[in-house]
Amino acid sequence: MDELITSFKAQMYEKARSPFLTAFMASWASWNLKTIIIFFGSANVDRKLELLTTQYPNLEAYVKYWLLYPLASASLFIIFYPLIALVAFSYWNLLNNLIKKIQVTQDDKVPTSAEEARKLRKLISDVSIEKQIVIDGLVEKNSELMLKDETVNNTIAQLESEKRDLSKELEMMGPSIIQLNKTIRDLQGKIDELSLEKVESSTDSFNQSEEHVKLNSIISDLNLNALLLDNPQKESIIKLLNLIILYKEKVSINLEQFKLLALLILNEGSTDLDHIQDMMKVENLKIQVILTSLLQKDLIRYDKDRANIDLSDKCKNEIYNLGLLSIPFYKTILENIFFVQPKP
Repeated sequence: MDELITSFKAQMYEKARSPFLTAFMASWASWNLKTIIIFFGSANVDRKLELLTTQYPNLEAYVKYWLLYPLASASLFIIFYPLIALVAFSYWNLLNNLIKKIQVTQDDKVPTSAEEARKLRKLISDVSIEKQIVIDGLVEKNSELMLKDETVNNTIAQLESEKRDLSKELEMMGPSIIQLNKTIRDLQGKIDELSLEKVESSTDSFNQSEEHVKLNSIISDLNLNALLLDNPQKESIIKLLNLIILYKEKVSINLEQFKLLALLILNEGSTDLDHIQDMMKVENLKIQVILTSLLQKDLIRYDKDRANIDLSDKCKNEIYNLGLLSIPFYKTILENIFFVQPKP
């Protein structure tokens, strides 16, 4: 019985969602507005019936006003409204695309001076140096792993040698054969454990070292060692830094670009260009480079008439899904690591 009721409710719900049924009901109410007023009016039953008889003098009137006219109106609405909406939506999108194209063309026409070109080359050089430092750190960690791997191999070789020596002694020591066999099995188990530990350690250590290098790199870039020292929020700061690293790699942006996104997050997703220049403490040219890059990645919206910058819906959804906003005191932490922490 419960299944039958559930099935009936589901069918009624599907029918109620039908666009045609909704249009038909609206059309019927429009054509029979007087009937609805009469039905809900304060007159007695006899008077209501008299008025309904006047409204619908014969069966033909009932068929027209209760079925044909509402059916025709609903059909016209279903046929023509989507076409009108499609034209309006296409026209709106066409204008938006044209505006974006004009903005991009205007940006491309801005000339670059010799001084600006020099600063851009210096910026590229600084980024290359930072990249090389990270690579050197990874190479050093890889060398440490290889040294550890060599140590494990030496230990395995030593145990193998002990196994062979014990096997020879086993042939010579008949009375102690049972005890020696047990020792051999134990040693073989140790060899297997060390071999497994070697494989797992090589994989885990490399992954952990790579994550550690990335974390140390961002801590060094932001000069956060003093902030992390004896800080009760250290765990939250480390978690937020790891999420920043993950998001930077996901959308392919650098630390300066994320710093601008962090400023927008601290200002509820929107701020003006003057505030950004005041907080970022960099040249106007570099800010324009950052804004252009973030616009190309659809992470911000830039209203040049009002000099206002907003986080895009795409960026808001990605940051929310990443879990960054769920970290306790995330605004205080972002402010401390990007805008309060003093630089040496």
